[in-house]
Amino acid sequence: MKRKKLIILLILFIAIFACIIIYKAFLKPGITVGTGFESAYIIWKNNDILDYNVYIKNVDDDLYKKLDKELVRNVQNGIWRADAVGLKKGSYNFKIVPLIEQEEVEENSIVSDTINVEANIREGFSFSKNSTNYGDFSGGYLQNGEALDNAKVIYITRENVNDITLKIEDFEGNMKMAHGICEILKNWNNEPLIIRIIGKIEREDIEGLGEKNKDILIDDLENVTIEGIGNNATLKGIGLTLKNSSNIEIRNLGFMLFHEDAICLEKNDYNIWIHNNDFFYGENREGEETDKKKGDGAIDIKESEYITISYNHFWDNGKTSLCGIDKDVNYITYHHNWFDHSDSRCPRVYYASSHVYNNYYDSNASYGIAAVEGASVFAESNYFKGCKFPMIISRQGSATIYELLDENSQGGVIKSYGNIVKGEKRLIYSSEDSKEFDAYIAKSREETVPSSYKTVKGDYIYNNFDTDTNIMYSYNADNAKDVKKIVTKNAGRLQGNDISFYTWLLSRNSYKRTTFMEKRLDKLIEKY
Repeated sequence: MKRKKLIILLILFIAIFACIIIYKAFLKPGITVGTGFESAYIIWKNNDILDYNVYIKNVDDDLYKKLDKELVRNVQNGIWRADAVGLKKGSYNFKIVPLIEQEEVEENSIVSDTINVEANIREGFSFSKNSTNYGDFSGGYLQNGEALDNAKVIYITRENVNDITLKIEDFEGNMKMAHGICEILKNWNNEPLIIRIIGKIEREDIEGLGEKNKDILIDDLENVTIEGIGNNATLKGIGLTLKNSSNIEIRNLGFMLFHEDAICLEKNDYNIWIHNNDFFYGENREGEETDKKKGDGAIDIKESEYITISYNHFWDNGKTSLCGIDKDVNYITYHHNWFDHSDSRCPRVYYASSHVYNNYYDSNASYGIAAVEGASVFAESNYFKGCKFPMIISRQGSATIYELLDENSQGGVIKSYGNIVKGEKRLIYSSEDSKEFDAYIAKSREETVPSSYKTVKGDYIYNNFDTDTNIMYSYNADNAKDVKKIVTKNAGRLQGNDISFYTWLLSRNSYKRTTFMEKRLDKLIEKY
């Protein structure tokens, strides 16, 4: 009996040992899985296998869906990564299948643990009933997160950015071959298009950029998504300019050392959604203008409407987001963004009606929200920590006392409700001074601002857009006390991107601000 037990134990031992050997042969040392909004990834290591197929399936489905080959990469030193995008909310399993001489070795496939994918938060003016796609889809994706059936998907890397070729049918039915990303966008016919960027692309890599602003131009287009894959998709020295366009989505990209603006919006009609991006320093142009040590704006919005800016991470930007420069701009939402040591313009709103809610303001050197030239800004349930001037109005209150903003610009009105403010230098509420106030303090979200509260310069009043059901959209504001946790977890690129915050912080403290941009940030991104 003992001998029989020993034999059984020996067989079990051999079987377990064999399983370990097979496991290590194909996947060593193990698997890491994770998720983002409507996306998931799996990382594993193997120095021996040359290729894999990777599949994903919703636990409610019977069949695995094979990922596009471009989404499965040997990223470095035998570390493999696969990214699944366009996932609706639900639970999923990955399956990794090794290839030997391009044949799948199914018996050695590995199935991941179940992971839960959450949906993007589709709120803001981009998704209002007045944004004329009526909320059916954004760019090339349906509102459930899945790609449109007729969407064309292309993959862009620094190796193929000028060589990728696409046959395009124009509006008259003629076919044309377009070469390179700039020419493709110039000739696209407004069918749904998803452009997926993998890795880092630098200014010198691309032919056809705008000569003045060194940007990729998206002009007179609809139904386009530009998205980064993984946690390190980056445009270095390159901005995006959107003109005369609508239904455009930009997500999961890093922008750094851009010449003018990282993203510039000009004369766009509706449903522009910019979310889950990282904005680092722009190009140092202090020699041209003294306020451009860290570049110009991260996101500038001009003559555009029905726009949502959400879940972005602004890393120590200078002039972060100018919202409006003339009267033809309206209905802009900023929510769940991380204004991380950014100096000012978070945002600075001219003329527009803007809803600014659930943003995290962390140690902003100058000011947070500014209202100028008749703007109406509803600042709701934001968390301000160490922001010198959380909210200001041109030529009154703190702006006058401390000589902030343009000395000739007129004021706008900020309605404040549910915000948490800590460590500020100055904030004057209307309850303290009914004339020289920085913000009107509301007792409820639904409260209207009386017309008796006017700006010192311009006699502007608050237009109460936020209580008008014909204008506003449905949304769920988080409590301000939860904002820091939510935003720091979810803002920016997938996995918090591949630049460590602590590395960045140490670097920022070790160099003068002007040299950090040029020296340390360049070194950090070389690892891509």
